[in-house]
Amino acid sequence: PLTRDVREARLITEASKAAGVATQMGTQIHAGNNYRRVVELVQAGAIGAAGSLERGTTVSDYDPLELPGMQDAIDRTNQAIRDKETVALYGDFDVDGVTSIATLTIGLRRLGARTTPYIPDRFREGYGLNNGAVQTIRSEGASLLITADCGISSVEEVRLANSLGLDVIIL
Repeated sequence: PLTRDVREARLITEASKAAGVATQMGTQIHAGNNYRRVVELVQAGAIGAAGSLERGTTVSDYDPLELPGMQDAIDRTNQAIRDKETVALYGDFDVDGVTSIATLTIGLRRLGARTTPYIPDRFREGYGLNNGAVQTIRSEGASLLITADCGISSVEEVRLANSLGLDVIIL
């Protein structure tokens, strides 16, 4: 029998394949091919700890609530979960973007969130948050957009999202 994480990862994989997600590693490969390994790493606790191991510190040495805006992001995410809003999770097609979206999808769904992953098409949309994606995400009913591994310099795209009634959290 499949574990819940593997079942959830397969859902993400299918969503990614349906969106035509691909990454370039010598040849074109569907990003979904790596989700099982991502889930294994999440289960083993390896994701998020590799950098800490290199520096000889642990994740527990840091308080994420010290990051500016973190409590606001938590509060807004909790509101979306409580109100059963659709939360769009946006990450790029590179390995850290795909891994981030897979991890967020699994974690937020466990908390009861209604999530939808969005990974842009490498060839049609390019890298980073884009206006077309923002419009699509909003038109499909999302009221909260969480970006991972991108979006920090997407001032115009965030402005558009806000004008459409879409709140944005940039991780």
